[in-house]
Amino acid sequence: RRWREVQPVPFGALLPWTPVAVVSASPERFLCRRGDAIETRPIKGTIPRGRDANEDRARGEQLLRNEKERAELAMIIDLERNDLGKVCVPGSVTVTEEARLETYPSVLHTVATVEGTLRGNPSPVDLLRATFPGGSITGAPKSAAISCIRELEPWPRKVYTGSIGWISPDGDLDLNIAIRTAMVRGDRAVVSLGGAVTWDSVARDELQELAAKGETILQALGCLP
Repeated sequence: RRWREVQPVPFGALLPWTPVAVVSASPERFLCRRGDAIETRPIKGTIPRGRDANEDRARGEQLLRNEKERAELAMIIDLERNDLGKVCVPGSVTVTEEARLETYPSVLHTVATVEGTLRGNPSPVDLLRATFPGGSITGAPKSAAISCIRELEPWPRKVYTGSIGWISPDGDLDLNIAIRTAMVRGDRAVVSLGGAVTWDSVARDELQELAAKGETILQALGCLP
């Protein structure tokens, strides 16, 4: 409840498992299917919130003008179009929103929407094979990025950057990207945070972004005032 109060999000989830529960405050939709329509909404672009509405507005404009963030989002849009193209009617995959600004308690994000019309009647497994993991998590080329992650990261990600959601018997589904997500065991929680690293990334800026992403999560968990 406290997490929902401090960080209301559209794609949150609670898995009250024992002994490890999962709490997700994800702002990102990975995949949504309704009948023959499919949609993904990648997030790529983050900046900390301002102190007031005027500063928020200025920071939002700064984010939308940022060449690095725009290039990252454009790359992911192309990747997602390619992934959806594997399961969609040729020519049906369209970008309906290229860079929409969304506001959350501690950060501003730029979000794109890519939609398509499914070819035939692919199963949820078919859809996941074509698209998982989400392009906003891996970057491009996807297979090379996954290989680097396996080689460089010292431990498995578990639920982090996976997907949580639901799948109905008729094949409809709605899945998030499991970011801003905690694994809770008793009085201990593990929260993983990450961001995109490109050739022109600045370490200071990336650390600032991670701090902004984690602030409300740690507050909700009682780790920050």
